[in-house]
Amino acid sequence: MNVSPVLVAVFVLCMGAMLLLLYFFYDYLVYFIISLFVLASIISVYNCVEPSVKRLSIGTYRLPNCNFLCCKGSLQVYQVVVLLFAVTLAVTWVIIRKESYSWILQDILGVAFSINMLKSIRLPSLKICAILLVLLFFYDIFFVFITPFLTAKGESVMVEVATGGSSQEVIGPMCEYLLSQIGPMCEYLLSQIGPMCECLLSQIGPMCECLLSQIGPMCECLLSQIGLMCEYLLSQVGLICEYLLSQIGPMCEYLLSQIGLMCEYLLSQIGPMCEYLLSQIDPMCEYLL
Repeated sequence: MNVSPVLVAVFVLCMGAMLLLLYFFYDYLVYFIISLFVLASIISVYNCVEPSVKRLSIGTYRLPNCNFLCCKGSLQVYQVVVLLFAVTLAVTWVIIRKESYSWILQDILGVAFSINMLKSIRLPSLKICAILLVLLFFYDIFFVFITPFLTAKGESVMVEVATGGSSQEVIGPMCEYLLSQIGPMCEYLLSQIGPMCECLLSQIGPMCECLLSQIGPMCECLLSQIGLMCEYLLSQVGLICEYLLSQIGPMCEYLLSQIGLMCEYLLSQIGPMCEYLLSQIDPMCEYLL
């Protein structure tokens, strides 16, 4: 599947719309998201494991034909085993999803999902990748840092959806832990950034002075060279214009002389034609009258 810039923009807009729906209707849509994640995990794990098992050339016996839901045709034994393995992983995550250690299995399913997406969707150029990353960058900034100024309670839409708000269901169990660690990490980083900024600012002053002292002579040299180049270009443009004007004059005279001859020829032909038409019109008028 090839991706276009329009499809990338639509994808990011759909992500934003889905995040807003989760923010307002989290208690209802969370189970829909969990169901989608389970289905996508089963398909992804199957697509990631099936090629490796196929290389082992075991369980190649074909089962009888079946027409159940999406399974149509004859399946091999190893395909059924891989499918059962994928379903078992997804169902296990559903059962233990509220446990503190469930993030391990969730990350495994997420890695399989990412690999399957990379296998299925093709980004044809660096331009598409850049557009996608830029849009996702502003998407994260808006929903994490700007939405607190737009919501009634001053809540971040992204944080509320990630932590589940007032609901008992949390899409990512690790989100709670990470969010609890973000505060101390930010304080530590800010305490370290202050001295670093002071050091950088103290170094920037002398560097700027040095650069400005070097830039002045360079600018003067560049301007003098630009002036000489402009004078040369203007002199060449003048010569080209003179040459063109000298060539245009004779061409215009020749064209006018040819136009005059053509007009004379046309007038010489129009006269006899008009006389002939008039000579024919008179008998026709007499006949009609």
